Amino acid sequence: MGARSSPGAVLACVIALAALPTLAGCAGGSTRSGGSGSSGQERHEKASEQSESNEEAAAEKREENAEATKNSELLSEIEARKREEAAEAAAKQTEEAALAKAKKREHTADREAKKKEKQAAERVKKAEEAARAQAVTRQREAARRKREQAARETEASEGVSKTTTQPEAKTQTTSAGQQ
Repeated sequence: MGARSSPGAVLACVIALAALPTLAGCAGGSTRSGGSGSSGQERHEKASEQSESNEEAAAEKREENAEATKNSELLSEIEARKREEAAEAAAKQTEEAALAKAKKREHTADREAKKKEKQAAERVKKAEEAARAQAVTRQREAARRKREQAARETEASEGVSKTTTQPEAKTQTTSAGQQ
C-alpha cells in the first residue's frame, strides 16, 4: 500500500476482501453437500482456516481503516496548513497595501506642506516688496512735498523781496518823473 489511494477506493477494496471469505464459505458448503463424507475434523480445519482468513481480513480491514484515517488526518493537516498560509499571505498583502497607502499619504502631505510653505514665502515676499514700494513712494512723496514746500518758501521769499523792491522802483520812477 505504498501508493496513495482515495478513501473510497480503499473502502471498496476492504469490502471486496471481506466478501471473499463469505463467498469461499458458500463454495465450500456446496462441495460438502456433495456428500464427500468429510469428517468433523475436516470441517473443523476448514472452519479454522475460514476463521483465520476472517481474522486476517479483519486485521487487514483494521489496518486499511487506520491508514485511511491517517491519510484523512494528513489531508486535513495539509488543508489547514494551506488555509493558514493563504491567510498569512493575505495578511501580508493587506499590510503591504496599508504601508504603501501610508507612504503615499505621507508623500502627499509633504508635497502639500512644501506647496503651502512656498505660497507663504511668496506672500511674504510680495508683502515685503509692497512695503518697500510703499516706503519708496512715501519717501518720494515726502521729498516732493519738501521740494514743493521749499519752492513755495523760495517763491514766497522772492515774492516778498520783489514786492518790497518794486514799490521802491515805482517811487524812484515817480521821483524821476517829477524832476
